Amino acid sequence: MNIIYIVAPYFLIFIISLAFQLLIIKLLHNTPYFLDKKDDDKPQRIHLNDVRRIGGIGIFAGLLIAVPFTGVLSGKLFYILLLSLSPVLLIGLLEDLKRNISRIIRLLFVAAAAVLAVVSLRLTLSHVAFVIIPVWIAVLFAIFAVVGVTNALNLIDGLNGLASGYAIISFLILAAAAYASNDFELFKIILIFISAALGFFILNYPKGIVFLGDSGSYILGFSVAVLSILLVLRNPGISEWFVFAILLYPVFETLFSIYRRIFIMSKNPASSDRLHLHTLLAKRVFRSNYAPTFYILSGVFIADIFSLYFNSDKYILISISLMFILIYISLYGSIVKFRINVRSKVA
Repeated sequence: MNIIYIVAPYFLIFIISLAFQLLIIKLLHNTPYFLDKKDDDKPQRIHLNDVRRIGGIGIFAGLLIAVPFTGVLSGKLFYILLLSLSPVLLIGLLEDLKRNISRIIRLLFVAAAAVLAVVSLRLTLSHVAFVIIPVWIAVLFAIFAVVGVTNALNLIDGLNGLASGYAIISFLILAAAAYASNDFELFKIILIFISAALGFFILNYPKGIVFLGDSGSYILGFSVAVLSILLVLRNPGISEWFVFAILLYPVFETLFSIYRRIFIMSKNPASSDRLHLHTLLAKRVFRSNYAPTFYILSGVFIADIFSLYFNSDKYILISISLMFILIYISLYGSIVKFRINVRSKVA
């Protein structure tokens, strides 16, 4: 009975997330709303069917259904997280619906959500690298970090299951670290996010029945960033480099993309292209929009497991991060030299 009592709320959150997405797909049948069309002229498009971009609705619905259980699962912290998520959900849904919201407007909404979270939860990163920084800089850096990670996860949302799978792995690692640190409040909150994300994941991977959309990727990216910072602040025994290691994949993908576009391609760093690691793997190696996800996430999971085990040792965490970066660059270079028709269709 005790096990059922513990597991039931999380299972209900999962079912609600799953059901909402299926319901909305049914309700929007034969309508043009929230539709990612197969013939859209987008550089990053690799799917061959029209798919609804409604993942964020289902995930947020799952989070909302957790509210009646917050007396059992969490305290006011969960309410603050939900409130902070509202701006990113709103702007994400508008972009998924209209597809014409400017990058600046979206960035401002994400920044507003970051400010709300940082101020209300006092997310001050006072230790950056090996330097102790003033409080006002720590606040600004925390806002910058949350905004950056939110957009970074949006950037890797290019294959079935990649962004949501990465978020779920990150949540699992953070939950394990919280549990090991006896931070059971944060542990239970992270389980809520895992349950809601899983309701989407099983519809997205491998067949891509539904897409995250900007709303879903913003929610997951924002949540991973905020919960990572909270974990370190609430548990001083965990190194800030643990957060860096956990968030490294989407962050480095973003930084590498900016470098590639500016210094190699002489393009606008905010422009879209098909030269991300996951896209190259899909086009040149696997010719599939879901097979690369398994291999990328396997690498991320292995690195995260090592990071979890050494979560208090910043030197080992830095070494793990550097190793990950070297493997990424080496793999990217190998794929670029692997000459296969980039325009081949993806199954």
